Amino acid sequence: MATLEDSFGTIVKDVETLSGHYHDNGNRNLLRHTVATVKSMVDAVSFRRTIEADRNLEEIHNRVRTVLKSDFGVTRCSLYEVDLETNRLRQVFADGLPDDGRMWCSEEILVDGHACRARRTAHEVDSVGARGMRGAFAGHIVAPAQDLKHVCMPLLLGGSVGGVLQLLFSADEAKDVHDRLHTIWRYLEEEAPVIESKRLTQILRESTLKDPMTGLYDRRFLDQFSERLTSMVERPQSGLALVMCDQDSFKEMNDIHGHQMGDAALREAVRVITVSVRHSDFVIRMGGDEFLAFLSDASVDKALEVAERIRSSLEANRFKVAGSEFNLTLSLGVSVFPLGSDDFDECMKFADTALYKAKEAGSNLVVRFSKSMLPS
Repeated sequence: MATLEDSFGTIVKDVETLSGHYHDNGNRNLLRHTVATVKSMVDAVSFRRTIEADRNLEEIHNRVRTVLKSDFGVTRCSLYEVDLETNRLRQVFADGLPDDGRMWCSEEILVDGHACRARRTAHEVDSVGARGMRGAFAGHIVAPAQDLKHVCMPLLLGGSVGGVLQLLFSADEAKDVHDRLHTIWRYLEEEAPVIESKRLTQILRESTLKDPMTGLYDRRFLDQFSERLTSMVERPQSGLALVMCDQDSFKEMNDIHGHQMGDAALREAVRVITVSVRHSDFVIRMGGDEFLAFLSDASVDKALEVAERIRSSLEANRFKVAGSEFNLTLSLGVSVFPLGSDDFDECMKFADTALYKAKEAGSNLVVRFSKSMLPS
């Protein structure tokens, strides 16, 4: 039993290292705690996969609202979104308010985001045990009879605070809320890169950076948003995968069948590429018949898997136009930022180098960049 206890203690520490949260062992049931911790991590990852398929931020926010209530029993909470340009907070939702609908915080934070301590410091704010920590919190005014405590949790997006989740609870509820905090944090960590991707997509939708023929964003996207894309890279064993795609024999198709057929072939290739990646990933048209897919939070193996799925899907697809059928193929080159290089532009060149190695090897191939491809 002592050996088992030591073994489970090691597992608990390993799991808590992965999750970034630690707890005093005490006399708890180690096996039960380990199972609960692993389950919370699996649930958080499952939650991320679910919100990746949501169409927009509104759907994600509604799902967060539902999960807080159904899975964590949170009945009083608010979510605020930070406008980084104006430094203002916008209330996304607020639950459990009195009938007059006043905010749980002072309206000052809607004018000056730095009035919110969690926004200003990028650290959790917990009023339990903190003397006089009220600041912009107005719960004691909104519901004075309830003597509510609060925890404000900053949502980090691209290296800065992009939102704040506020939980409110009575003194009797404090222990239950704090027991669940580490799991809620895990959900926020999984949610953050998806929120960042959806926000970026929303910004792009409102911009004029689209290629009119394919409907994809063009390479001007890189000039304006490459820094935000690279700031999304957080995990040490993964990164931002770059998959450069080039349609094989495109010039010959144009020469033989005309530009109208070539344009239709490009649109078909775009369709296959975009359905092969996640909703939170990006595909842009670099020019001509060359496309670049950005896969967020992707390991090298995952990037190669997605690239091969794109290649094989297009190869198996029978492209029909004007009563004729054609086979289309792509050559693809893969690199991962910052695993290949901490210079984003250099990583793009690496993906391009790997693409041309695929062309030289006979086309319709996926090739991962390696340093041996560089001239000596």
